[in-house]
This record gives sequence, structure tokens and C-alpha cells, in this order.
Amino acid sequence: TATAAQKVAESDDFTLVAIASPQAAEINKLEVLQADVGDSGDNITRFVFLGGPKPSPTGDDKTTIFFITNDQPGALYQALGVFFYQDVNLSKIASRTTKISMGEYIFWIDAQGHQKDSALQIAVGQLEKRFAKKVTVVGSYPKARIPERR
Repeated sequence: TATAAQKVAESDDFTLVAIASPQAAEINKLEVLQADVGDSGDNITRFVFLGGPKPSPTGDDKTTIFFITNDQPGALYQALGVFFYQDVNLSKIASRTTKISMGEYIFWIDAQGHQKDSALQIAVGQLEKRFAKKVTVVGSYPKARIPERR
């Protein structure tokens, strides 16, 4: 977040903003438009870097997958079932409407494991073949190590 504030300060584009600490705003001489934007003191922000070398499996990974289900009764149930049958735990499930067609949803899941793991490969293969119009495996990455609060 400090780097984001620095980049905003260095830019001539006045439409750019950053979510950063009050200290980052002060250091970079930025105007604070809204303070305390979080809705919970226990919030944790997750950043994802797209690109660069793909991380190798660590044994404690997550994989992010986007998919659009077929338009039929039970489609989401069937799509999620492929992970159940491969004993893959899902730690996040979210959905958003697509701009492709009315009533169509894109689902975002985080699955425990690396995309090179055979169970995930089988589950994604079944998802692609039988239950989804489109599947995108965004990538795999080591799980974050969240320090305990004192």
C-alpha cells in the first residue's frame, strides 16, 4: 500500500487513488479523501500478483479458479461436486454477474492445493468437460502465513 501511495504521488494522473496508511499519505504529501475505509478491525487484505514465474508446489498451496456454469438446474451443485469427489477443500466461493449475458454468473473459488496436484487436475478436467462453459485456472500460490495477533 505504501508503494501505491508513492506511485499516485509521482503520477500526473489526478484520477488515481490509493488505499494506504495515514503515514503513507503524509510521507507522499497526499490528500486523505476517506479515512478508516475498512469495515472491521480484523480485516486482512490479500494481494495477488499476476505474471512472473509460476510458483512451484510447496505442499501448502491454494489455487484460484474462475468458471461459468452451464445454464441448467443444479449446475453450481454439480460444478462444486467435482471438488468434493476429489477431496479438494474449497476455502472461498464468490460469484458475480457477467457482462456477457443476462443472468449468467462467473464463480471464483479458491481451492486448497496446487494446480499440478492430480486431484485438482482431475477436478478441473471434469469441470471443463462436463459442468462449465468456461474455466480459467488463474494460478497457484503458497498460502499466506498470517501472524498471530497479540
